[in-house]
Amino acid sequence: MSNEDFWAVIEEGEDYYDEGDYESALDRFDRAVNLSPSNADAHNSRGNALMMLGRHEDALGSFEQALRLDAGFVKASLNRAELLVDYLGRSKEGEEVSRHLLKRPLDLYDAADAYFVLAKAALGAGDLRAAVSMTDKALGLSPARAEFTSLRGGILFEQGNYRKALAEFDKVVKQLPDDADIHYRRGLVLEKLGRDADAGAAFARAAEMDPEHYPLPAEISVEECERIIDEVIQSFEPEVHRFIENVTIQVEDFASRRIVSEDNVSPQVLGLFVGTPYQEKTSIAQATGPDVILIFRKSLEKIAGNREELVDEIRKTLLHEVGHYLGFEEHELHDLGFG
Repeated sequence: MSNEDFWAVIEEGEDYYDEGDYESALDRFDRAVNLSPSNADAHNSRGNALMMLGRHEDALGSFEQALRLDAGFVKASLNRAELLVDYLGRSKEGEEVSRHLLKRPLDLYDAADAYFVLAKAALGAGDLRAAVSMTDKALGLSPARAEFTSLRGGILFEQGNYRKALAEFDKVVKQLPDDADIHYRRGLVLEKLGRDADAGAAFARAAEMDPEHYPLPAEISVEECERIIDEVIQSFEPEVHRFIENVTIQVEDFASRRIVSEDNVSPQVLGLFVGTPYQEKTSIAQATGPDVILIFRKSLEKIAGNREELVDEIRKTLLHEVGHYLGFEEHELHDLGFG
């Protein structure tokens, strides 16, 4: 087969990829690799399709093969870095790849992508200031990229800067009006701003476009949520009752902006223990303030596909926070099924 025929197969795969038909794209890229095993572009394109299909280790292998064939292949390095950060839990490696690339002459698009990877690595590490800084650098180089603006909005949301986050998501909605995810995330911000009708419309739009991934939230009243909590508490052994008898349990819609901004807590946290764990108590510690478990009703509604799941999530969240009060570490709660 001629070189021209090889590139025709690559272009056909790219067309399928752009349409979101990743299986067909992979089929064409597999064919291209078989036709020209030493072509780095074919391996890189194959890696992209595998990544979108959730075959992350296979994707990593394809990107690394592309780099073995062409060590200076910037796109393959960026794809590998993004895969490491987004899917494989190897953010430090992805960060190192991106920083190394930025020491080289890059075109503006590739340099922007390198900063984008650094922003996501910083966000994953909980360094929101660094994440905003890296995103701003990416936007400075490529201001029209919707994924950069969306990330900036997400970081501002995590900081509790809801009005600024909404402004960013409003820009993205204009660029990507048919993207269910951005409508959903915009709804989360509107909800935090108290614009419930607008939030409901945004959630409904997301559910209309992608009901499998963005179903309408299962709703529950404050009173029923409190009743479920009471039932869970009544199921505790007597010794657990003795431990938590002075703990106040409150149902709120979601974490306050003060908690989000001052305590570095996600706006979508499901529950929170505020106080001194039982095992650490002293007479001095007890005097610092009351022990409170907060259960965030509207956040819980978002993660349940139906009412039965919602009831179960309320139960697990309450047990999780009681566990924190009793002194269990996060990994111990996860092992117990309350992670």
